[in-house]
Amino acid sequence: QLSFSLSLIVNILFTTSLIVGVVFASSAPIETMGPTRIAVSQLCSLPSKAHNYALITRLASEASSKNASMLFLPEVCSFMPSSSNETLENAEPYPDAPYLPGPGEEKAYPTLSFFSSLAASKKLWISAGSVHESSKTQGPDGKARVYNTGLLFDPTGTLRGKYRKVHLFSIDTPAVRLSEAKTTLPGDSLHVVGGTPMGSLGMAICYDLRFPYLSSSLRSSGATTLIYPSAFTVPTGVKAWETLLRARAIETQCFIVASAQVGEHWKGGRRSYGHSLVVGPDGSVLADAGGYDSVVEGDVEDTKKDLNLYVDVGGEVSVHRERNEILQVERHTREDVANN
Repeated sequence: QLSFSLSLIVNILFTTSLIVGVVFASSAPIETMGPTRIAVSQLCSLPSKAHNYALITRLASEASSKNASMLFLPEVCSFMPSSSNETLENAEPYPDAPYLPGPGEEKAYPTLSFFSSLAASKKLWISAGSVHESSKTQGPDGKARVYNTGLLFDPTGTLRGKYRKVHLFSIDTPAVRLSEAKTTLPGDSLHVVGGTPMGSLGMAICYDLRFPYLSSSLRSSGATTLIYPSAFTVPTGVKAWETLLRARAIETQCFIVASAQVGEHWKGGRRSYGHSLVVGPDGSVLADAGGYDSVVEGDVEDTKKDLNLYVDVGGEVSVHRERNEILQVERHTREDVANN
């Protein structure tokens, strides 16, 4: 697992003066990605871990029986909270990667142990979307907070990747009101995990999708595939979901795997857009699981819920990354602004 601090990126912007040409040169070794089949899940998770564990187990069994090498799950796949209190009460601790839980650790790490056992028993790589990780750090208001954390397991059950979502979502409209910062702390580092059937995986979550510097940073660190497990709201999904995913693919020349939540998670409550997508490095949509096609009330049909989308990435793809880019960074002083 390769990780790096966001402060390195920020320092580039704040240590330059006026207009400076900054050269970024990077070269990553050739990584060969042979033909493989992946399973991309689309879930309607509930505020019940038992229900969601059973659903994920069924989909993992199906993926294994269909010879998939990897299973990709959406954001908050193990528990979809119906309130801020439920988010905090159901958060769990997660150790740093790499980590293989041993016998008797189910009580200390219940959800970690569930995914580890599932990956090992089904001999699958599993991207466990995201979970709520407990934290000892409080928010600015002095109240408890969690992290929205992505997990990646290999077929031995070892936790190979752990990423805390950097960009927290907020929306306040008559139709949707949601502020992730009320319960969640942002992460401060990015992670690329090598050696998967899809090459090197750059880990991101949902709202991270809107920030191209993040995907470019992952690509510069050798990522060949970017993952965006998500629970997009219906209004934002209709406007921007596919457009943003295709843009990230085109600008990075990476595969994009975006597993999604879909439908109404409880009667009259939160709804997710769906449309789990796999996008090729040229921006072409390779698969779409469907979902809401417009901003309408109510639920989607059951045929779009709780399913796996299977995609064969055929042929041998060799990726060699070499970049030499000029970034023009402009910083104005107060005097510059006044004179202009």
